[in-house]
Amino acid sequence: MACATGTSKTALLYGHGLGAEVKGIGSDGALRPGANTWRFASYGTTPLSDRWFIAPAVLAQSSKDRYVDGDSYQWATLNLRLIQEVTQNFALAWEGSYQYMDLQPEGYNDRHAVNGSFYKLTFAPTFKVGSIGDFFSRPEIRFYTSWMDWSKKLDNYANDDALGSNGFQIGRRMVVRYANGDLVLTATGATG
Repeated sequence: MACATGTSKTALLYGHGLGAEVKGIGSDGALRPGANTWRFASYGTTPLSDRWFIAPAVLAQSSKDRYVDGDSYQWATLNLRLIQEVTQNFALAWEGSYQYMDLQPEGYNDRHAVNGSFYKLTFAPTFKVGSIGDFFSRPEIRFYTSWMDWSKKLDNYANDDALGSNGFQIGRRMVVRYANGDLVLTATGATG
């Protein structure tokens, strides 16, 4: 493969009321009529050589008055994926993520105000029907293992979520792209 030019996409999204769930308009019926969300996303891919690709991403979101008057949910994420093409249809992917969160639920659903960050490293052997170099082509089957750690302050957010759990996550993921969107089938399991 000859080195090609990279691609990038940038978006600024705003949602109000039920539209404040900007990644799934109307999917969260608990949103207040006065809920407001801003989301920024910028990501891209570019080849580093004939067999290496890089895919950085920056995302940030700020939401206010989502569930109760005065609540606030803010986060920012940095992500970097390196992909090594082994054959035309098989690659090894390494990914690192960092996210900072400031969550102020104002008591909604017995949640508690917290702030802090989490870190994640993932290794993912990936099989594709199309070329590995076409980052967004589907279908693909990805087996992955992730290590994750976070600020212990985040453990206090809720009593009924996974934050604070120990373990290593191993899973597999298959993504099939259709003309109107993706169908993502994911199966994961945690081991001690």
